[in-house]
Formats: sequence, structure tokens, C-alpha cells
Amino acid sequence: MRSLQVREVPEYLYNKLLEEARMKHRSLAQEALSVLDRGLGSAQGNRARRQKLVQTIRELPKPPALVLSVNPVDSVREDRQR
Repeated sequence: MRSLQVREVPEYLYNKLLEEARMKHRSLAQEALSVLDRGLGSAQGNRARRQKLVQTIRELPKPPALVLSVNPVDSVREDRQR
């Protein structure tokens, strides 16, 4: 992973970034990366991410139907009679 160092960040911008990081329980570096990612348009919004996940789930192969060789009701009745 590459490293990036930013110098001479204006005080108001640094404080704003620090405040956002604290509100989201992130480090300053994590918040800076998040802001850069969103600003460059590479981050997906929550809605788009959820829609993609739902579509992926829908495309999963369906499991085969469960075929019971024994009737569960009969099994319970049999157990109760013991």
C-alpha cells in the first residue's frame, strides 16, 4: 500500500476532518482516506452497496428441496408415547 503525506493543511480543514473522525470513531488517517475515496467517486453509497449485495444473493444457486423420509409429526408422537 502506498503512503501519502500532506503538508500545510489549513487549520480549519484539519479541525473539521478531526471532528468527523471522532464522530465516526475513526482515526484521522482512516477518515482522510474515506473522504478521499468519496471525493474521487470510487466509494459506493450504502444504497448501491445493498442493492449489489441483494443482487448477488439472488444470483446464488438455490439449494435442493429438503425431502424428509420420515414424517416429523409421526416422530414426535412416537417419542411422546415412550
